[in-house]
Amino acid sequence: MPEDKTLLQVVRAAREVGDLDAVLEATVTLQEAYPRRALIPRALWDRAEIQKKSGWQDDAMDTLERLIERYPVDPLAEQARRLLAVNRN
Repeated sequence: MPEDKTLLQVVRAAREVGDLDAVLEATVTLQEAYPRRALIPRALWDRAEIQKKSGWQDDAMDTLERLIERYPVDPLAEQARRLLAVNRN
């Protein structure tokens, strides 16, 4: 099993090249293998970003909602709240 930091690097690299499947797989693996790691909100944020760019708007919003629900005090949760508020208006 790759380390949590390695999985986050996979998420970030896959997002950069637009590989949605690799992002999805790496975020799921990260969450299952390291459910309490502080890197997960970043992975979820990146996942939502590529979902949105890939036309999966509803899935992106669901991912942001999951980030807020599971990590409410993470700084990315606040950014997710703002983004959701803009998209709902």
